[in-house]
Amino acid sequence: MDQVPLLVQSLGAVAQDVRDIKTELLVVNEHGAKLQTQDLRLRALEDWMGAARPQLHQVVNHVTVLMGERTFRQLQHAANAVAKDTGPGHP
Repeated sequence: MDQVPLLVQSLGAVAQDVRDIKTELLVVNEHGAKLQTQDLRLRALEDWMGAARPQLHQVVNHVTVLMGERTFRQLQHAANAVAKDTGPGHP
């Protein structure tokens, strides 16, 4: 008869362990769901970046061309001004 209380105690401990394990599994499942959500967000961001990169390169190329044209015009204007100042009739 002394073994019955020990057996009940042991079964109670096992039941508590099972409850603890279930609680931990719920937490693990929640973390897994959060990780999946973050993974989906990361993939979406990577896709967006992949699509945006060629457009960004195109914009950079256009800006470079426009800046080159502006610089060319500025240089041309300066050259014309110098030619005008040093042209005939100037000492």
